Amino acid sequence: MKSLPLSLLAASIIAGSAIADTESPLATQYNLDPNKAPSQNFDMTNWKINLPVLTTEGPRKGKTLEIAKEHLGDTKTPYVHPEWFYTDKQTGAVVFVAPNDAPTTPNSKNTRSELRAMLATDYGEPSNNFVIASHPNASEYGAIGGELKATLSVDQVSESGKYSHNGAFGVVIGQIHAAKNEPLKIVYRKLPEHEHGSLVWNYELNPTKDLQNAKRCERQKAEKRHSPQCIR
Repeated sequence: MKSLPLSLLAASIIAGSAIADTESPLATQYNLDPNKAPSQNFDMTNWKINLPVLTTEGPRKGKTLEIAKEHLGDTKTPYVHPEWFYTDKQTGAVVFVAPNDAPTTPNSKNTRSELRAMLATDYGEPSNNFVIASHPNASEYGAIGGELKATLSVDQVSESGKYSHNGAFGVVIGQIHAAKNEPLKIVYRKLPEHEHGSLVWNYELNPTKDLQNAKRCERQKAEKRHSPQCIR
């Protein structure tokens, strides 16, 4: 199993961190320099980032801003965005900010300041992605399995939204994407009147067509309605 560590020590997902003149004990404990850029405190050579702002020129003009791993991991001319991606001046943590209203990627309604692991260069190539050992072409992929460890804090979530919407008052802090679904999504949610938030793990099943049909028939039976495919 290949380990891909990124220790986001006290990392802030949504901004709200205080600026102080004195250095935090966390900065001393984990050898973080609040005056350095994120890539100078953390190894980001195997990551790219998408940010909630439009690209103004080049081939991605009009799309969300994407910083390639070659630029993001550069320690000599490090990348920083003053609003969406920067170093906390108190703790040295790397801060990711995503507002409610901002440009999104084509397949999502959510704004994001999001890291994406890049094991290779070409986004869609097998060598750039993880795979499970049972995959028939596992040897073609960048890694079989993987491990990601992070320590982080969520400083603020949206205080507007509908309680009936699972995504309201929350933020996605980690996820695993597959080709057609999301095997894992980790969400932090805090309702406005609550003192503490909750952590939720969502996952999507990827059953065979027979199991999908069986589940649909069970649901139709419970609702007392039947399609021809479900009548035996």
